[in-house]
Amino acid sequence: MVPQQPRSPVTIHELMNIDVASNSPESLLQAFAATDYRVRIAGRELIVRPGLRQPDLDEALRHRSWAIVTAFNPGGTRISAARNRARHRRLLDTVGEAGIEFHPAVNRDPGGDWPDEVALLLVDITRSRLDALADTFDQAAVVTGRPGRAAILRLYGEGWPSPLPDWAGHCS
Repeated sequence: MVPQQPRSPVTIHELMNIDVASNSPESLLQAFAATDYRVRIAGRELIVRPGLRQPDLDEALRHRSWAIVTAFNPGGTRISAARNRARHRRLLDTVGEAGIEFHPAVNRDPGGDWPDEVALLLVDITRSRLDALADTFDQAAVVTGRPGRAAILRLYGEGWPSPLPDWAGHCS
């Protein structure tokens, strides 16, 4: 038997060349991990990454919990810019009607191969409301954080690899 070579991480560019139906949960997980989650608060841009603490963000939010949510590209499947914009307007309306504090965010592929996904950083949102938003907008994952703790990629749906990395958690 020939030993298998370790798999290298899948890049977002490689994901773009895979048929949407064949996007595996492993590939999506790696793409989500490679993403720069950028937030703008009080004129400062901060980059959030799952698995890392966010002391500057904690300070900017006065040590409150947060989550980064997008309505773009449901389930990690690329859709048209027009449909993404309409979905984002719905997310803005939903969050505004609920009175949730939010700040602008963007999920960015550092390699530039996947288009930016406009997002929102939501402050002090409950898990149940966050999960409902993720469900409403068919999202496979959101990024969450609590003061003094590392950011976590919160995953939805079935088929995620097991065990998950420390920076990811499956929503039950």
